[in-house]
Amino acid sequence: MIFRSLKPDDSKALMSLFKDFHNEISRLRGKTQTYSPDEARQELDYFNRSPFTLYVAEEDELAGYAVFKIHDNTVWVEQLYVRPEYRRQGVGRQFLVIGEALADNYGQETVYFWVHPDNTAMLQFLKKTGYDVLNLVEIRRQREAESCCHTVQLFESTVRYCKGKEEG
Repeated sequence: MIFRSLKPDDSKALMSLFKDFHNEISRLRGKTQTYSPDEARQELDYFNRSPFTLYVAEEDELAGYAVFKIHDNTVWVEQLYVRPEYRRQGVGRQFLVIGEALADNYGQETVYFWVHPDNTAMLQFLKKTGYDVLNLVEIRRQREAESCCHTVQLFESTVRYCKGKEEG
């Protein structure tokens, strides 16, 4: 497996992986929304600008990708996706090594992730690799068509969580 920066020739295959990533995230959220080729093109154009750095894993095909965002000398993993047939083979771990090397270049000790709470596979992967410290909590209002039936205790605060499919 080769890990490298994105090349212009990767565009078509990478946009296909973007589609797979977003469709998988939609399923986690209980939606059936599909990601269009135009949305993939727009996302690639967006990520091809600073402050983003893209890496891919390649064997006979692109096996996965990672998008890193550098903001105020902090490295965020904007997206990390590995095709299902390449999972549990060290691809995700190698992307972490790349991200940690980027962080080190900026004088930082770690990278940061945004992870949807329903993405249990990613949360388990991160915990297994030592990423288990809660850093930020994102709070929003309840959407009109959703039912928030779970509560989460964060120290002295109780918040609601809307898991899965939205109603309506």
